[in-house]
Amino acid sequence: MARSHAQQVALALGPKFSASLSILGSSWIILEVLRDRKKLGLVYHRLLLGISCLDVLISSAWFLSTWPVPSSVEGLYGNVGNEASCIAQGFFIQLKAGNTFYNAWLALYFVLVVRFGWTERRLQQIEPWLHAVAISMAVGTSTASAALGLFGNANLWCWIEGAYPLHRLLFFYIWYWASLVVVTISMLAVVWTVRVNERASLRYSANKRTQNSKKVATQAVLYIGGYYLTALFSTTVRVWQAFSTNIPFWAVLGMTIFYPAQGLINFFIYIRPRYVRYRQRHPEWSLWSTLRVTLLRAIRGAAVDYSLRRSSTAQTVTEDDDFKLGTPLEADDNRLRLAAGTRIDGPDDLEEGQGSFDDENQRSDDEEDQEGDDDGMEVVDVVDVPSLPNQGEGSSGEIS
Repeated sequence: MARSHAQQVALALGPKFSASLSILGSSWIILEVLRDRKKLGLVYHRLLLGISCLDVLISSAWFLSTWPVPSSVEGLYGNVGNEASCIAQGFFIQLKAGNTFYNAWLALYFVLVVRFGWTERRLQQIEPWLHAVAISMAVGTSTASAALGLFGNANLWCWIEGAYPLHRLLFFYIWYWASLVVVTISMLAVVWTVRVNERASLRYSANKRTQNSKKVATQAVLYIGGYYLTALFSTTVRVWQAFSTNIPFWAVLGMTIFYPAQGLINFFIYIRPRYVRYRQRHPEWSLWSTLRVTLLRAIRGAAVDYSLRRSSTAQTVTEDDDFKLGTPLEADDNRLRLAAGTRIDGPDDLEEGQGSFDDENQRSDDEEDQEGDDDGMEVVDVVDVPSLPNQGEGSSGEIS
């Protein structure tokens, strides 16, 4: 079905918007993990690092959208490429085959930790194989597709042409849909385990342990839900395509926006525990103020603690004002110093170590020491899942 000029423009610009944000989100996760030796030493963060590294490459190709498509192709907006640019874009988009495995491995990680109580050392024994399979699948299928001359116009960007449906199935879709099955089963297993443990905690006083496992489960469900969101419209389009060539515009547009958005979604899920912690400590803050602090802390890449003693000169946070420290005369100067990432020293109304950009692993109180660092998944680092009676290990609870 021929599309109007406005629809062509929307389909060309949609991936640019979401892919650019996805690049930023994945890049932040990469930097967050690489600069922290503690995080880099944990399987969970290294799996996210693998997902994010591939996502930066894939999203960069999606950001180009129709640009690399040969200029001779009609019915597209903004296509100014040639055969070489089309092959290059197709190669990087095909790397998503590796990310399907990484998402399945991340879901498997949560199951092994929550359901079976695997330790970090045991996880590290299988981790090299997880990376090897995902990376080999990404590079292998991309290289094979380029060598076989499969890449061409896919009507939204360049990928395996519609003339090769079997190769699309073998090189991508069979693994993509299999990963959706894996993450679905994993989510059910994690949720079921937490529910069983929660009931057991009422009888065996394992409340704290159950809270930890619930935090892990919540994070797992969010990652899996985010993966579903990226797959929703693309799967809808492919299923619709199997029965009709008249695919609704809204479905195709949704695919161009959400399909490349995994890096952005992962970013918000990754910093979510940080947001929750701020909300718990500062219920007087508005939702927007809490989100703003969370994003500032995440983007600046350093720990920020805006907690102040309650006094007449204490810091106040409102929806309309930035963080005001000390007296009104000091507020503007301190705000600038905060924005510049400069440590604030001197005011008597600041708690020790507060109002400054300290190292992320430094904590201002015992509560945060117990909670762990703001890595987006602190409870996974050393998860303590309650065991149930009589349970041994391994038994606890683009259109063509």
